[in-house]
Amino acid sequence: MLKKRKKSVCGILDLYGFLGKKWAFALFSHIDDHPKTFNGLYSISKHLINPTLLSKRLKDMIELKMIKKELKNKKLVYTITPEGEELKGLLHKTKLWCISHHYKIPEKCKHIQCVCHDAFKK
Repeated sequence: MLKKRKKSVCGILDLYGFLGKKWAFALFSHIDDHPKTFNGLYSISKHLINPTLLSKRLKDMIELKMIKKELKNKKLVYTITPEGEELKGLLHKTKLWCISHHYKIPEKCKHIQCVCHDAFKK
């Protein structure tokens, strides 16, 4: 679970803190409305993520209401929530802001929604 402070003073700090954790953004960018199993996400990560850390990141995203875990066709799967979809849209707008202010963005990423494929390179 997210590291609990006595009282969360600011939810945005909690969200930014989470997105800055290792593998968090990369995993979130690969979860959409097509259900993905734990093993499917582990494969997408090219087995670079420790399964314990993957589990923790998924639990944190559920707690932040970015994704949900549900049973479909007798399998536990992860899908994005409406809140998560909205967040992805905001993150894309942040990327567009970065482009317009000359931050370094890979050319192949400039005209697509963010999916952090390069994060899982060995």
